[in-house]
Amino acid sequence: MRKALHTTTMVLLFACSVSARTEPRPRVSFSPKEQTVNIGDRIAVTIRVESVQTLRTYGIRIRYDTAVLQCTDVCASGFFRGYQTFFYRDINPVKEMAGADESILGSGHCRGDGDLFTLVFIGRRYGTANLGFVSVVLYDSSQTPIEAETDDGAIVVHVDEINPPAMEPGVSLEPSYPSPAGERVFLPVRSRTTTTITLSVYDNTGSLVEIVYEGVIEPGRKEFSLPLVPVGRGRFRNGVYYAVLRGQGVYTVTPFTVLR
Repeated sequence: MRKALHTTTMVLLFACSVSARTEPRPRVSFSPKEQTVNIGDRIAVTIRVESVQTLRTYGIRIRYDTAVLQCTDVCASGFFRGYQTFFYRDINPVKEMAGADESILGSGHCRGDGDLFTLVFIGRRYGTANLGFVSVVLYDSSQTPIEAETDDGAIVVHVDEINPPAMEPGVSLEPSYPSPAGERVFLPVRSRTTTTITLSVYDNTGSLVEIVYEGVIEPGRKEFSLPLVPVGRGRFRNGVYYAVLRGQGVYTVTPFTVLR
């Protein structure tokens, strides 16, 4: 009788110790943590997750210095390989942010360590661009939020003195006019080749106001005219706006002011 009681007590103690054990928090980080790139060259930075138990959905935004770097692309890295997913890339040079959302469609989850998505940057000018996480949202298979730890990173951009790269872009956005603008603003775009571009306007909160043009342009200089009135829908009130040109893997941002 005494032996059986002793065995039962040991089992209960073991069960209590197991239930009290906590799983480690997943960690989200930049890989590699630090890199160096020449002006005009491309560099890839991967967002990596470690020690995640069940991951079905993530939404991550990072900050970067647009004076030093241009973010040209964001692509999935295959952590959810084998599942059909929804993937959304987000590059917002006005807010100096970029990132991605990805979710498994239907049932299923992944666990362990792996790469979530990759960002591609171009070095714009000499300096150090510190990379940091603005928001990290992880959800498990039951769509319950998962707390995660994060590690920041950095990219150092320097000039290659032996073989400096050509700095003339293939497509560029010139300063707008008039300044300030009242009823209409002109956005000049110059291209060296036939290429596909997207010309958009954002307000000072980083929200998209209007897509001015999306399509093919021929070599040379082309002006896009953007009416600023009527303002019945409140699109263009007095304030600062940002014209954003995307083409040939490069972002160009030009601010303009609306004043009536």
